[in-house]
Amino acid sequence: NPDAPQGLLDYHGNFAGAGATGPFGATLYGITYGIVWFVVTGISPWQAGRHMMARTEHVALRSGIIACFLNTIFMFFLHSMTMSILNIDAGLPPENALVWALANTKIVPVIIGSVALAGIMAAGLSSASTFMSVVGFSITNDVFKMKFKDDRDQLFKSRMIMLVVGVLALILAFFNLGGIRVITWLASTLIASSWVVLTFGSVWSRRLTARGALWSMFAGFLGFVVSKFLQGLGVTSIFTGFLDPFFVGLYLSILFAIFGSMGQKPTEIEVENRRTLHIFPKREMEPRDFKQTFRYTNGIILCGILFTIFLLVFWALPYNGFI
Repeated sequence: NPDAPQGLLDYHGNFAGAGATGPFGATLYGITYGIVWFVVTGISPWQAGRHMMARTEHVALRSGIIACFLNTIFMFFLHSMTMSILNIDAGLPPENALVWALANTKIVPVIIGSVALAGIMAAGLSSASTFMSVVGFSITNDVFKMKFKDDRDQLFKSRMIMLVVGVLALILAFFNLGGIRVITWLASTLIASSWVVLTFGSVWSRRLTARGALWSMFAGFLGFVVSKFLQGLGVTSIFTGFLDPFFVGLYLSILFAIFGSMGQKPTEIEVENRRTLHIFPKREMEPRDFKQTFRYTNGIILCGILFTIFLLVFWALPYNGFI
């Protein structure tokens, strides 16, 4: 289709969509954003909340394996459907194409479109409610030192803050200041660049202190926001690839975590809390649990091999004229 964006089925994708001028830049974009979303899904509060509900570490690991497999399949079909829809109307913004098609009864049957749109809405509300809870309790617990009469008073004020934030979000959505995909990428990468060092460091580092963690968050936040702002204004073109605003924030976050921890040592309580994280519960050392978990890991390896063969036979080889 000459009207559709070029290169969508090439290994590097569409140059313009990646903000690149050639295959190398587009491929680097894909690799770097793969790293970004690896970090985002690894430290995001909504993922952590789900893992905390797991009965054992084995259950958390198995659910992660299933999610990895399903995410790969879903992303394949999602992008395939979006590219197919662009053949109907090449002028559609990619982030709106699927919703537009599901709401169009000439393209998708009403029952299928309704179920799919309900699923999309449910997923959005799920993440939104989690973020609203994070906003409300972070402001009342961490950002401001507020005094409360009791837990009931704290809960009420947290809900009022969530209500205000929700109303502001609705106002911004009414003016349609940006696509949902753009806002999601911005928010998620901002969280990741601010929290990644603190999140992994609090579990694995013996030297990270509270001051270092605080400096790390501030540096990651400001590094990302400032470089993203300059990138948006077109002031400089260096913020691409491994100098993307996410990585700028990450580099500064690591640097300030080191500087902030100099001359200090974690307290005995902090050391003990970290040590307890690495104690393997005896009730999770049953051989049958390990056997079942290994079945999941072997299964995801097999699925990876089969999916690779599928993509080679039905995409890469025929698309490049080898079959």
